[in-house]
Amino acid sequence: MMVNDSYCKLIGAGKSIFSVDDFIQFIHERELIRLRREQGFPAPWTDDIVLRSTKFTNIDRIHDDGTIRLLKMIEGKSEFDKLFYIVMYRCFYSAKTFFSQMSGNVLIDLERIRHKQLIVGQRLPYQIFLKKGQTICDFLDSVAYRVFVGLSIQMLRWKKIHLVTATEIISGLFKEFHGTYMQFLATEISKDIATALPEFVDSESQCPMNIGAKRGLAYLDNPAVVYLVRRTGKSWSVLEHALCEFSKYCKRKIFFEKNGYFLKPWMR
Repeated sequence: MMVNDSYCKLIGAGKSIFSVDDFIQFIHERELIRLRREQGFPAPWTDDIVLRSTKFTNIDRIHDDGTIRLLKMIEGKSEFDKLFYIVMYRCFYSAKTFFSQMSGNVLIDLERIRHKQLIVGQRLPYQIFLKKGQTICDFLDSVAYRVFVGLSIQMLRWKKIHLVTATEIISGLFKEFHGTYMQFLATEISKDIATALPEFVDSESQCPMNIGAKRGLAYLDNPAVVYLVRRTGKSWSVLEHALCEFSKYCKRKIFFEKNGYFLKPWMR
């Protein structure tokens, strides 16, 4: 299968320059870094210069600190409460801010959100844009809360729907309440629902490939996701995240091999 031209345009390339084997090696090596760190081995945990000098998230979001803390917070809670914290977690700028502000009691936290009593930073996740004059607390109250309410009603009719379908529905709610679809954020919320509430969303179903994942696909000599699923044994949702990280890896690797240094040392 030839590389899709629209993917190539995302990275300004005329053709792919990495093989699927390179992608599999990246996944394997990043996973080994996680395991070596967890087992207490001293740094560096890899000989790969790019992986040693750049912060990458884990291949599977289930291993990220924020996701681990979120799942622990909502363990044993009702479906309604789980959904509330999933939506709010993804709409905060950082996990650190979220966990410092949320008590774990939905009634208390909901009251604070509705009355804009949260102490939050001045930034939102990069995929969210505030309207003129709108504050972060405004967004959490007027958008995130309303998406949560709309989603809690819609979800009652779901029975292991696909991630693509769930993302479309959540994107539609963001469009209704904020004017933009926010597909990346909707995808992240869909994935969290699939993890915490698997009876509603099928984690093994097809997942939207957002712009970061498309950039990753553009670097590959065979960008067919079905083929990648078969070769890696990973689900669509895990691959979507892994491809985003792979695109960063490729960009950094190409620049380093050409120039001998990294453009953004703050990423080290």
